[in-house]
Amino acid sequence: MTPTSLSRFHDAADKPLEIPPACSWAYKEWLGVLDAFKTGEQSILLRKGGIAEGPGGFLPEHPVFWLYPTELHQAEQGLKRDSLRPLPESSAVPGRVAIELLVVSVQAMALDRWEQVEALEPFHVWTRQTIQRRFAYRSPGLWLLVPRVFQRTSPVLIPDRVEHQGCKTWVALEEALQTAGVRPVLSDAEWRDRIDHLSQALLAGGGPSR
Repeated sequence: MTPTSLSRFHDAADKPLEIPPACSWAYKEWLGVLDAFKTGEQSILLRKGGIAEGPGGFLPEHPVFWLYPTELHQAEQGLKRDSLRPLPESSAVPGRVAIELLVVSVQAMALDRWEQVEALEPFHVWTRQTIQRRFAYRSPGLWLLVPRVFQRTSPVLIPDRVEHQGCKTWVALEEALQTAGVRPVLSDAEWRDRIDHLSQALLAGGGPSR
């Protein structure tokens, strides 16, 4: 990563974020990862595809989305934690899914060398084996998503529909959920500090491919 691209990375992180009044898309991710986002332990998303280039640069199909908790494959594929915290009491409702985290994608970057991905180890809770498996699948490489994460004051419980289950990334919610009142998990100062550390890690790993 050159000083110029580092500057662009910071510029993207500093842009005012546009949060729509409601959002009807959700991204399925392991419950333990969502837990880590809430505490600030996790700062990134790594995915295989579904990224396109537009006027504002590379972004996922849906640049603003809710995080939809799932435990599918979590136990066998693994997170760094020795034990995972149980479902919060408020969301432990049969047939219901708790939605409370909103993501605004700040930037997406292609990583095609393992050392690039390895340098991001402090910013997520996946095990090395989990990330290696994803990196090597089909063709080597992953997309790094840099998200600003917001949290509702209380979760919204939605029906756990059959069409939402299984191995899929995106879920179209039956009704768009209002975003009013969401608050950033990290303060502006914490966010800026996290971006500084993330950019230095990318620099140490050789920077993004594009």
